[in-house]
Amino acid sequence: KDIRKFGRWYFYQKKPPQFETLGPEPLSEAFTPEILKARLLGRDRQLKPLLLDQAIVAGLGNIYVDEALWLARLHPLKRSARLHGDEVIRLHGAIVRVLKCGVKNAGTTLGTNALNYYSVGKRRGRNQDELKVFRRTGAPCPECGTLIIRLVVGQRSTHICPKCQKKK
Repeated sequence: KDIRKFGRWYFYQKKPPQFETLGPEPLSEAFTPEILKARLLGRDRQLKPLLLDQAIVAGLGNIYVDEALWLARLHPLKRSARLHGDEVIRLHGAIVRVLKCGVKNAGTTLGTNALNYYSVGKRRGRNQDELKVFRRTGAPCPECGTLIIRLVVGQRSTHICPKCQKKK
């Protein structure tokens, strides 16, 4: 039984002040590689916890960060200040791609009990069928066949391919 709460719904007549601290919405036109670069390179933090910080990019959760880092071939412990321009471009594209995939598949439902994700229409998401590394510990990487491993980064389960996501 998972009792974590991943979100709440509130209705406001106008945008509340706490929304001003959120980073850009990654599926909006405002989320560009240049914006991502400015938000990442101005800090010197590990990529995974930085990407989970809602003030950096709004809406990224654990599943999508793992998937985006795998797709961009970036290690979650890499320091943001050490990213090269092509890595930022790959990461930007990977974030957009994994989120669009999640939306297309109506979200990710990882279990069967009532506390798992279901749409407002009580439908299970289908994105779990598209996941490449998240919760696939011991399974072969779909790219190279190396076994997926689990790390703990920023107190969060993190899944990587040690060959595709070398720590550089």
